[in-house]
Amino acid sequence: MSKNNFIDKLISTKETFISTSKTIKYSKQELTYDELNEYVEYSPSLRPCFVENKEVQGNKQVVPAFGYFSEEKKKIILVSSFCDFQKFKSNKSDDKFTIVSILNSGDNCYQAFTLMHLMKETDGVSEYQKAMFVEHSVKSGRAQKKIAKDWGVHPSYISKLMRFTKINEVIFNKIIPDMLTHDDVDHIHALQKLEIKNSKKYNNIIAGLEELENCNLETQHVNTIKFIVKMMFEYKSASSETYLYRKDNKYILLKKKGSSKLEIYFYHIDGELLNTLINDMTQTAKSYYDTTQRVD
Repeated sequence: MSKNNFIDKLISTKETFISTSKTIKYSKQELTYDELNEYVEYSPSLRPCFVENKEVQGNKQVVPAFGYFSEEKKKIILVSSFCDFQKFKSNKSDDKFTIVSILNSGDNCYQAFTLMHLMKETDGVSEYQKAMFVEHSVKSGRAQKKIAKDWGVHPSYISKLMRFTKINEVIFNKIIPDMLTHDDVDHIHALQKLEIKNSKKYNNIIAGLEELENCNLETQHVNTIKFIVKMMFEYKSASSETYLYRKDNKYILLKKKGSSKLEIYFYHIDGELLNTLINDMTQTAKSYYDTTQRVD
């Protein structure tokens, strides 16, 4: 298919998406392997991360990819589904690659992301990629509240995405950003705060991360996140204090936030009295206890 015929095909299949805030014109196409290689490229501004040694699972798309038509390049510029795009390009087949292309004038890259959210088709882009685009949009002068309104999401979600863009270089180089979850980012930020609050502990954890380096980047990422979660849990638990007292024939716990496991140590107490106390606590306490050691 010639370039002019390809453009005519895009325009002739134009559809309109109408939301409460805007009208977006787009075209949904199923492209062959040859058409994809000739008329589609990925947006260089979104800095995609792709693990080259990750096993290819096939060409099947879960959702359409999203992009916009560039008048200057006469191509579709893709803003989502980077991994699917790379897999499809590297494995020639008779399958088709589905792309929703924005045809509006103006900032089409922003419109493509907006339509993707309004259509609830966001599985084709990672949270990190969304974060990169939010950062790009904010630097271009858009307010976070405006982005949230256009995407139909709560402003707090945009704020959470921005946290993906604030990971220091030391940690960033040990992970795969596209694999990060919001919980992962919370743990990483908790670790980063230690650099100021407790630099010795922070440096010890970073030194531990150095020992996890692996030629398989995916394995290294998983081990890195697990290690950070473990270390931060131990740090919070060590800094928490737990108090136990008896009131109205019931045992009451007071503990600081951050400790999810209770360990009770008894000193200078005879075995019979200890077992009586444990039985009493088990029957009347308001919380669960890990009473793994019993004196016989």
